[in-house]
Amino acid sequence: MEYFDVVNEQDIVIGKASREECHRNPKLIHRATNAFIFNSEKLDHILRIKRTSAVDTEQGKWTILVGEHNTLGEAYEHSIRRGLREELGIKKIDFKEISYVLRKMKHQSEYHKNYIAVYKDDIKNLKLCEEEIEKVEFIRVSDLLEDIKINKENYVSYIESALETITTFISK
Repeated sequence: MEYFDVVNEQDIVIGKASREECHRNPKLIHRATNAFIFNSEKLDHILRIKRTSAVDTEQGKWTILVGEHNTLGEAYEHSIRRGLREELGIKKIDFKEISYVLRKMKHQSEYHKNYIAVYKDDIKNLKLCEEEIEKVEFIRVSDLLEDIKINKENYVSYIESALETITTFISK
């Protein structure tokens, strides 16, 4: 069974709970990290990731972030490095923190640290976690925004929140 640190509204550890408990009780705030991957410093093409039908939520949907829950005692930076390695096979990449927010949702609450990274290698060199990721592609941000308008049902439910995070950063 997977366990997460439970934190208070100041992000201080106050206990632990199972993944299942955390995802059913919004009072059990836990930590998560997300990374948005671009293919150049221009930040005009973002990595779009299609989830497999085997994942526990949002099966077969497109997302634009690699997300990880922090395990017990795990620092945010370690969590995102682990996630990038496990999900995409990226062992070394520089990234920058772009936001840190508490997201209170219907069934759960999470502190999120969000990062951006630039992957300059060939996309064919990514080693996808086949249990979680069906395919990946770089897509122009403007084309992504247009596709979401037309095909929103093909994207994860949190796509607008993810877009807001990244567009706020890009527009700075």
